[in-house]
Amino acid sequence: MKTLLMLASALALSGAAEMANAEAASPPKAISFVSTTTTDLWQNMSGGVKRGGVVINTADAIFDFDGSAIGHEGWTANLHVLATDGHSLSALLGDVQAATNIEGDGATHLFEAWVRRQITPTTAIKVGIIDLDADFDANETPGLFINSSHGVGPELSSAGPNAAPVWPNGTAGVELQMTPTENSRFTAAVFNGTPRDIDHPLAFAAVTHNRDDGVMAIAQADWTSANGIHWSAGLWHHTADFSPLDPFATDMVTGQTGAYGLVEAPLPFVPKSSGWIRVAKVDDASSYVANYVGGGVTHDGLFASRPDDKIGLAFAYAGISDKARAASALGGVPLKSGELAFELTYAAQITPALALQPDLQYIIHPGGDSSLGDALAIGLRISLQTH
Repeated sequence: MKTLLMLASALALSGAAEMANAEAASPPKAISFVSTTTTDLWQNMSGGVKRGGVVINTADAIFDFDGSAIGHEGWTANLHVLATDGHSLSALLGDVQAATNIEGDGATHLFEAWVRRQITPTTAIKVGIIDLDADFDANETPGLFINSSHGVGPELSSAGPNAAPVWPNGTAGVELQMTPTENSRFTAAVFNGTPRDIDHPLAFAAVTHNRDDGVMAIAQADWTSANGIHWSAGLWHHTADFSPLDPFATDMVTGQTGAYGLVEAPLPFVPKSSGWIRVAKVDDASSYVANYVGGGVTHDGLFASRPDDKIGLAFAYAGISDKARAASALGGVPLKSGELAFELTYAAQITPALALQPDLQYIIHPGGDSSLGDALAIGLRISLQTH
């Protein structure tokens, strides 16, 4: 029933949005509003933990403030409230990379609430509750795909004792943004080390900091060449203490460090197509996923009559820590070296407000668990957006 209500409300709003879009563009507004509703319908056809289906929903309400509309040049702000609902697809698949990027905790959260100030033409500061993935490890081409690893890498999203400050939980932070040239950018930030209140994980907002939370620092450099090739490299460190994966270790592991790099570019000789590859490495002393490699290709307008549609094929490999494998083997549950996920997806823009995206994923060695068979998941995403 909740799913039907969310869809009905969004469909009604989408009709209003289309009529609004048909009118002449209005002058810039100080405050703008966007709402989105996303519903995933998934079926695990074989393998994994068990067969079955799930429905997952998210609803977003996003308010943006543009100070230039009222004479305050250089000031912007954002308020983003996120609600999630539904069951877990990963509970069926047993995967470590999360086959859908909207699987939440069934609660409503204050996802982002920040203020940004453009200090100079090339330098800006952002302060507040921030989503790390908005400005770090976020690239255009992988954004088509539904598997979570193509949004932010699994080694980064799981950083820290309570996961990194990514969807569905932003956290308090300060971010520096610099654009030294038109084709280069440098971004650095410091975040609270624990995005959610561990004692109250479903709280609407959790702006707390305890001594054991630690701090997460991250920096990323980006450069785009004249022919459209985009290079990105990032380095991050978390200061908290972690439980060791080494079964023979007796002391806590202090700190966790990782690095990642990505290249994305238009494909030569294939118009309207792009590709990318991403690699990453993290300390394996406390991180279950110790290394990562992923990539894929996308193509716009496969059919001449549907120029706004996109199709893509991608893969994502999450390498399991040697120490985690050793510990699991001692417990009688041997782990594979990693999990490999393939994804084929097609996003059809039905109207300016409505998109349908059928998706197929084949996951080899879900979670690295040798007792699980390879999983085949089929899904459909329904996305509605209103302005």
